[in-house]
Amino acid sequence: MPMPDTHSSVCDFVHLPDELHVRILLELDIDDLVTCYKICRVLRNAMEDSLQLRYRIALARAGLEDGPSPGRSLIERAQILAKYGPNRSESIPCYRFDKQCYFVFRDVIGGALVYVVDYSVLEVHEPACILTDVAEKTWRINLAHSVGSWERILRIAISKDKDLLALTTRIEGIHKCYFISLSHGGLYPSAAHNPLIPAAARTSPLQNTIEIVGDLIGWSFDGVQGAHMHVYNWITGQLLWYDKPTTEVRMYKMVHILNSSHAIKIVHTGISVSKLASGAPGPTSGTLAKDVCCLQLPPLAEGLLVDHVRSYCQRPPLHREASFNYDPDLTVLVLYLHVNGPSRHSTVIIVIPLWTILKTIERISRSASPPTTSASPLLVPWDAWGADGARIILLPSVDRYSPDIVSVSGSRVALTFSKRRIPGLRKGEHCEVILFDVHRRLEDSDHGRSSAGQVFGPSDTAWVSDFYLGADTTIFRDPVHTRMPYRAWRGKFSPRELLRTDAGIDVRLIHDGIVNVWGPES
Repeated sequence: MPMPDTHSSVCDFVHLPDELHVRILLELDIDDLVTCYKICRVLRNAMEDSLQLRYRIALARAGLEDGPSPGRSLIERAQILAKYGPNRSESIPCYRFDKQCYFVFRDVIGGALVYVVDYSVLEVHEPACILTDVAEKTWRINLAHSVGSWERILRIAISKDKDLLALTTRIEGIHKCYFISLSHGGLYPSAAHNPLIPAAARTSPLQNTIEIVGDLIGWSFDGVQGAHMHVYNWITGQLLWYDKPTTEVRMYKMVHILNSSHAIKIVHTGISVSKLASGAPGPTSGTLAKDVCCLQLPPLAEGLLVDHVRSYCQRPPLHREASFNYDPDLTVLVLYLHVNGPSRHSTVIIVIPLWTILKTIERISRSASPPTTSASPLLVPWDAWGADGARIILLPSVDRYSPDIVSVSGSRVALTFSKRRIPGLRKGEHCEVILFDVHRRLEDSDHGRSSAGQVFGPSDTAWVSDFYLGADTTIFRDPVHTRMPYRAWRGKFSPRELLRTDAGIDVRLIHDGIVNVWGPES
């Protein structure tokens, strides 16, 4: 049988009328559309001549998707997107929250500012959104009515889509997680166990984290007796996954929910992926973590060890009344690694889209011999998953940066640098913020430069390269490829822009990549 003439077929397709190109391209999903835009000049021209296709490409490159708001036409949305666009060269917008009170608890969670005042009232404040018609909004919850007495708030997670606020606390030494409705401020009526009390309820925590993904919560607490990591269905109270306590010093003790069937935990050499149970008898029994695979990080040079790891993942909030929403499929997992050695230390930031991990799991499940019978998980080397699916950022400075310099929202990562480690800035000093947007739908030409054309080299605050050679850096044992497309913006803020006094700075991401700056506490 004669082989088909592929070259002739491609030529025939390219020479079709533009109207047919547009009709065919409108049938593609967004990832295939972006691929066509990158690799074919004829199809790119057809897309740029079509408002519908041009709009879809602009949405994809900005990391957005259409919101449900019917108030604006396609032309109006395209005009707004063109003004906002990922090519903006102006400084990073800054939202200042200046509430003059004493905060018992404060944080930036899910695009909102969350704080407790007077030990009784919890407020969730969502600033107005630049891109949409969403107005500024504040929810107030009386903790005395919903939680009663409490010793200390440990962590809070928010899901606007579920109208849910999850709050972990200790009451008389026992860990409890309360599920509270944002809209009416009372305990969530659909939660079967409210509060939820884990099996290891009396562990003394050093760290406590919680996240909500759909009907699941990931709850971790790391104490002197070891780390406890759980995934629950918060509606039924069923424990779907847990990991045994470990005192391994280089193990980071936090679970992230990847999707409805997988969880991930961070170890010093990589990312372990585990499968969740489909159900469990009750809140105290579940499936022990069994790793499907371990996505390995680039090996370090001899004599270097990771002595501290922190991980961050914040899915963007869903605005039901918005013209645009951030695409949750582009959410990133960010790893902070402090690397220590006999004579030097370094900070490494690794940005990994969750899509990269999901595609790797899918590829493993389709392989001829999946690791179903082996007691050990499949080890996936960096070049097989991270070289084209992640981005490494090195911080060349000799200073030891705190994990608090990292803030994440959706696909965006903010790194904040100050010349002084103590709170506040003196006259003449500036706080530098670099905002990275990392995802697969950006163009290859976006590699290595910020929107202002700045190269992030080894002498800069942050060093970004597609290829780290042994001659350039002494951190990695072997040459390391890291080619995930990215964009970056750089902003410098003076003390006057940040604070009215030298009381401290706390720069975090909220929606639209805006940098929030907390005001001074009274």
